[in-house]
Amino acid sequence: MAAATRTEKDAETILTTRTRRTFLSILAIATTCGCAVVTVESAWKADGIKNAAFDLQCAEDKIEMTVLKRNDGLGCLGSKIGVRGCGKQTTYECDNARTWHRSAEVSATTAR
Repeated sequence: MAAATRTEKDAETILTTRTRRTFLSILAIATTCGCAVVTVESAWKADGIKNAAFDLQCAEDKIEMTVLKRNDGLGCLGSKIGVRGCGKQTTYECDNARTWHRSAEVSATTAR
């Protein structure tokens, strides 16, 4: 019995060590190549907010963003957001280059 327990513990130790090494290797590769996970929000802040400020004729800090369709990962392809600010609203969709394009006309928001 003691031998079986020892073998099981050795196997667990090896598995844990391999798992840890694999995780650290993946983390090192992602860090060195700049392959950080891109969220819809981070892609929007990097590119889209300036478009919305222009389209809505509104300061960036006055614009509210709501994720309507989420596709996080290395890009935001297929994601869709709605924006409101200064009494206007519209939607944007993200293409494969993390570029946001307006997908609806700018319209006045209704009173809440």
